[in-house]
Parts: sequence; structure tokens; C-alpha cells
Amino acid sequence: MLGAGFDTLALRRADLVDRLRVFGLDHPDVQQLKRERIDAAGATPASLPGFVPVDFEVSNLADGLAASAFDPRRRALFSWLNTLPYPTPDGVASTLDSLLELAAPGVGARRPRRPRGKSRQSMSARVW
Repeated sequence: MLGAGFDTLALRRADLVDRLRVFGLDHPDVQQLKRERIDAAGATPASLPGFVPVDFEVSNLADGLAASAFDPRRRALFSWLNTLPYPTPDGVASTLDSLLELAAPGVGARRPRRPRGKSRQSMSARVW
């Protein structure tokens, strides 16, 4: 999950633990706060996400994932929701380019052009 923030999918879905490995990519400060809140909750989560510290403006996504347990030879779904308004267009473009570099064969991406008169917030991108 790109820009994972406080997403709790890995924490609450015990039924997916044996089939799905979740990696949360986000700014290191956000990840530290999330870890502190998980610890403070005192509950035993279904699983923890693989925390991958990435600042989408200055970090290379491929380098961040290469330093984690992510296996680029396995099929992956990349989800980037609710954070696209924050990075610059160059940050979005470099992140999508990095995804294509490390994704398994057969993965593609489409980065639509911004319609005339539309804000950056209305841009969407699709990786499949």
C-alpha cells in the first residue's frame, strides 16, 4: 500500500494471513507513529505489515522495497489511494516508473494525462 498511513488491513484480516503479505509504504515519521499506536493498543494483531519507509518526493520506491522482504518475482497488487493529492506530479511519475521497474513480468501501468482545466487531485493512475 503506497501512502499506507494508518490503514489496518494487515492488522485485522486474520483470514488473509496465509495468502497475502501486506507492505505499507509511507513516510518514516508516519510509520513510527503507527507503530507506537499499535503498541499502545495492547491487542494482538492478525499480522503486521512490512513497514517500508519511503518519502515519495525524495526516495526511490524500488530501493525501499528492495531493502524489505518484498519479492518482485511474485505477483503484486499496488494500491495508492487517498494520497495522490499530496505528492508533486514529478513525485507521482517517478513512483509509477519505479513500480514498473520492479513489478513482475506482465504488469503494466497507465498514467493518464491531466484533462485540461482539471486539478492535480482529479488525476488518476492505474497499475495492473
